[in-house]
Amino acid sequence: MNKRRIIIGVFVAVMFIMLALVPAADNMHVSNKAQIGDLTTGQNQSLIKTENYTYHFGRQEINMNLTFIYSGNYMQSQHIVKTGNYGIVSVYSNGNRIYLNLTVKRTKDFKEVSGDCIGTYYKFPKNHEAVLSVIKIPALSPGTSPADIVAVFGEAVIAGSSNLLGAISDFLAALADSALVPVIAVLAADYVALNIYADTQHDPTVYFDLGVSWDTQWWHFYDIGAYGEEGAFTGSPDSHSSGVYVPLAIGGGKFGKNPLFAMAPHKSVWNPFEEPPW
Repeated sequence: MNKRRIIIGVFVAVMFIMLALVPAADNMHVSNKAQIGDLTTGQNQSLIKTENYTYHFGRQEINMNLTFIYSGNYMQSQHIVKTGNYGIVSVYSNGNRIYLNLTVKRTKDFKEVSGDCIGTYYKFPKNHEAVLSVIKIPALSPGTSPADIVAVFGEAVIAGSSNLLGAISDFLAALADSALVPVIAVLAADYVALNIYADTQHDPTVYFDLGVSWDTQWWHFYDIGAYGEEGAFTGSPDSHSSGVYVPLAIGGGKFGKNPLFAMAPHKSVWNPFEEPPW
């Protein structure tokens, strides 16, 4: 009986600690600066980078702000707002800056976005689980404005994040969303170059991946990792299309260990050199 009481007491104490670490309120704000390397787009030697990001996360949605610096011709002011079932994209360009604001709504009832292929994939490495959300998008035509490119990137973030966070529990989602934001900031810096690369290589599709993995042992509940990958896809954006994934940018995961191998083309939706757990 005494042993049973001790076990129950330890279990209750652990549950209190776990609940204390979860962001339970919607008023938690975190600000950070992501200094991402400059990127040459290849068309007119213009540069675009993520200057900073802030985010606010709660149990049901993520609010994210990214600022891009575009070193090129002076851009016309442009305001784009796209509202869908899974979030809101707001883009405003002025001078050499583009401001992206996202509201991502977490939902467990995600449906395929018209014209795009969105897939959810699972893996179960030892003592871990992993979920990967893969979005395939038709490559944008040459001459598309930087603001429109950023808006499409925002739509990909909303689709991938909403689908991914909806596939995991409330507790894991509360831990995962904060891990995803810096990964998204890294991918944002290369998204313009991605479309230009796909066009020059005559690839019809670009892809955008977001993933999380976590330790299934309850005493390692805090062990959660995030992963992001984007690149060109040689097939069509339709579901079940065969093709090769050609990575252009990777964020999070184990990229620092095998950077050359990780950037090699692969046929599986899972990068063989970026296997979970991340």
